[in-house]
Amino acid sequence: KLREMAFRDGLTGLYNHRYFQEFLDRELSRARRYERTFSLIMLDLDHFKKINDKFGHPIGDIVLVEISKLISDTIRSSDFAARYGGEEFALVLPETDLEGAAVLAERIRIGVEQLEICVGDSNINTTISAGATCYKFSYGKKEKSEIILLADNALYYSKKAGRNKISLVSADDPTRLQKSEIQLS
Repeated sequence: KLREMAFRDGLTGLYNHRYFQEFLDRELSRARRYERTFSLIMLDLDHFKKINDKFGHPIGDIVLVEISKLISDTIRSSDFAARYGGEEFALVLPETDLEGAAVLAERIRIGVEQLEICVGDSNINTTISAGATCYKFSYGKKEKSEIILLADNALYYSKKAGRNKISLVSADDPTRLQKSEIQLS
């Protein structure tokens, strides 16, 4: 029980940043050893500071908890979700290519966009921006920090492109950032 508490974020119940780093190390080692694929998605709530400023930090905490529940309910049991820090989340998707990561990120993006969080007399709506990358053994040796940076750069590309968007970048061509064109039916 103590071990579980040490690896969980106290507010959201998701894994914490420290455990995310350990998990990503293991997933990268596994992907290298068995020549496998995985994807990393970084998510960030759009304009979260405005929610905290308007409604207060306790309400901001409720928003974070609700978003975390939505993420947990959307991912597969084999996927990994962590609170990366503040209002940013990281998802590791074993055995998932970039298109699969885009589909999941879009499901979460739509879910958050449609989520109404009722607090007292107020309905709080928010959106997320996301960036995703994919690691494949065939892309050559990549360091964990490179993979995180790629997903983070894609996330900030989404923010600069107007928010409430998903951007993708493959680890084999980090110069080619692209907006996700996934349309869910």
